[in-house]
Amino acid sequence: MKKLMVLAGAILALATGARAETIHYYAWNEDLSMLVPQEHDCIQLTKDTKELSDGKWYYADSDLVFDSLTVKGTAHLILCDYLAKVTVNQGLHVNSGNSLNIYGQLLGNGSLTANSGFSKGAGIGGERGFNCGNITIHGGTVTAAGRHNAAGIGGGRNGQFAPGRISIHGGTVTASARNGATGIGSGANGGTFGDIRITGGRVTATAKAGGLGGDGTNGTVTITGGTVVTSAVRVNRDKGFFVIDGGSVNMLQWWSSPKNSDNKPLRRVMVHCPAFGDEDGDLDLDGLWEYGDGDIFAVG
Repeated sequence: MKKLMVLAGAILALATGARAETIHYYAWNEDLSMLVPQEHDCIQLTKDTKELSDGKWYYADSDLVFDSLTVKGTAHLILCDYLAKVTVNQGLHVNSGNSLNIYGQLLGNGSLTANSGFSKGAGIGGERGFNCGNITIHGGTVTAAGRHNAAGIGGGRNGQFAPGRISIHGGTVTASARNGATGIGSGANGGTFGDIRITGGRVTATAKAGGLGGDGTNGTVTITGGTVVTSAVRVNRDKGFFVIDGGSVNMLQWWSSPKNSDNKPLRRVMVHCPAFGDEDGDLDLDGLWEYGDGDIFAVG
């Protein structure tokens, strides 16, 4: 069966003018809790690629500029060191029911830059009015910018980021947004957001409305590793959670609005840090809004 799949991939590559290669990359291993080297048969991403198709593995090894790209099903993209410089100007669309996995190589300097442009969809994620699917970043240098109330990574304008998950395991990830959207999470008026999980890498998420999370119900932001700089984290005080259980987190400000029916900020934070807190190492930061904005560090 594997030989048939490889043969089919080779035929597709010949039809599109792309090269088929065995490409090395790094992927997160849940059992080992670390990135491990892997290899896979892939087809080359070219200027003629219109979509990232279900079950297909792509590698980028050149400068490429796309108006937009759409993920159909579950697709994989490897950013080759030194060579990959992929730019998407009107959104890399990952709507609900679809999944995108992004990988890097040893140095992690192959790059992907995705802007929402005037599409009102996320830089990487849901189109305008569409819910976001699953996005997993294992490595590479990924930059995503949302405009017109769309998230950098996550939901488009008026689109939920739910029940999807955004996972970041490695690489250098920079996400930003404008107006009412978050850098990584939901777009403006998006309602419920799903789960955001960061286990490694260097992540910078900024937006006036919050760097991570969203303004809807439920939703969890969990950081267990990596280095994270975020302008704020937004979760629902009563139903959502922001959990720090490792890594280094620099929160540039606390989000103090909107508020729930008890006139309390929509925020609930739990830090697991063995050096502090109760006997289980849990330190509840609920109530820190009383001290206003400022730099807050939590190191696991």
